[in-house]
Amino acid sequence: VASSTGERCKPFLGGYLNETTGVEYHHATSQTESTQPSTSQRSTRYHRDAQTCVARTRHVQTTREQGTSMPRHDLAELTKDGDRALTPRPYFSSADRDALVTEKVIVIQSHTRGMLARIRCRHLRAERYKLEKQRQCEEEEARIEDELMRRREVERRLHPRTYDDFITLYSEVEAWRLNETKRIKECEDMGKEEKHAALRELLSKEVKLLQTVDRLKIHARKYNRNTKINKKLEAMARPKVWTQSDGDSTIVHTPSTTRAKEFMDLYRALRLTTLTTNERLDLLLHVKWAVMEFPCKLTSDIAELLDREADLINRGRGSSSMKGLRERIANLFFDFINTPEFNPEAQPFHRMPKMDANGYPYAHVVA
Repeated sequence: VASSTGERCKPFLGGYLNETTGVEYHHATSQTESTQPSTSQRSTRYHRDAQTCVARTRHVQTTREQGTSMPRHDLAELTKDGDRALTPRPYFSSADRDALVTEKVIVIQSHTRGMLARIRCRHLRAERYKLEKQRQCEEEEARIEDELMRRREVERRLHPRTYDDFITLYSEVEAWRLNETKRIKECEDMGKEEKHAALRELLSKEVKLLQTVDRLKIHARKYNRNTKINKKLEAMARPKVWTQSDGDSTIVHTPSTTRAKEFMDLYRALRLTTLTTNERLDLLLHVKWAVMEFPCKLTSDIAELLDREADLINRGRGSSSMKGLRERIANLFFDFINTPEFNPEAQPFHRMPKMDANGYPYAHVVA
C-alpha cells in the first residue's frame, strides 16, 4: 500500500499500541486516501431493489442425546429419584385382540340399542300423550257444545225469538196433546164420564199453553222490532271509513253522521223509563227543538204530542197512564229519523218515499 507523506493531519480512527516496542499502529483508513465516490457517482439507494431484502427460512432439528447410566464401582452413588420398575405383561396375541374387540363391540351394541329403544319409547309416550290430550280436548269441546245446545234449546222455549222457535213450541204442544189424549182414551181404569172430564181438563191446559205462546210471540215481536231499530240507528250513525291508496283507513265523521248520532241518542233517551220528571221535561224540550227545524205535518204531530206529555207531567200524572202516549211519541220520532229529508243517512234504507192520504210524501215540508 502506498503511503502518503502529506502535511495533512490524519484523523485518529482507531488502532493499537505495541507495548513492547512502543510503535503505534493506526487504522488503515487514516493511512490511505478516501476512495468514496462523489455525490454524482453514487448509486440510488432509495430504490425498491435496494430496499427489498430476500429472506429464506430454514428449519434445523437438532438431535437429542440421551442415555442410561448403570451403577459401577468406579462411579459415585447414582440417584434413583424418578426411576420406575417395568414388568413385562403377558403376550397379547391377535386371537386375544379379536376376542376383546368382539366383547367391546357387544357392549357398544347393547348400549346403542338401549339408547334407540329409549328414544322410541319417549317418542311413543309423546304420541300417546298427544293423542290423549287431543281426545280430552275433543270430549271437552263436545261436552261444551252439548251444554250450549241444551241451553240454547231451553232458551228457545223460554224466550222464543224466531219463527222456527214458535213452530217448535206449537209442535211440542201438539205432540203433548196427542200423547195425553191417547193415554186418557187407552186408560181402562177410567169410566166414560171420567174420560170426558180428563179431556176437558186437557183442553183447558192446551188453551193456557197456547195463550202463553201467544204472549211470548208478542214479546218476541217487540224485542225483534227494538233490535232492528237499534241496528238501523247504529248503521246511520256509523262514521264513514275511507280507504287510502297506501292501504290505511281513515274514519271521518260527517255532518250527516253527527246528526244521525244525535237523533239516535234522543230516541234511546225517549225509550228510557228511569228518568226523573225534570230530566224527562228537558228531554222533551230537546226533542221539540230538533223536530221543529223542519216544519211539516209529521213534526207538528210530534210537537203536539210532546206538549201534551209535558202538560200531563206538570199536572202530576203517573208514568203508567202515559205509557201509550210515550210509545206513540217514540214511534213518530223514529219515523222522523227514518225520513231522508230530515236525516240524509236514512236514504240507503229506503226504496221509495212514504205517501200520506193526499198522495204527497209524509215528510212533505210546508213552504
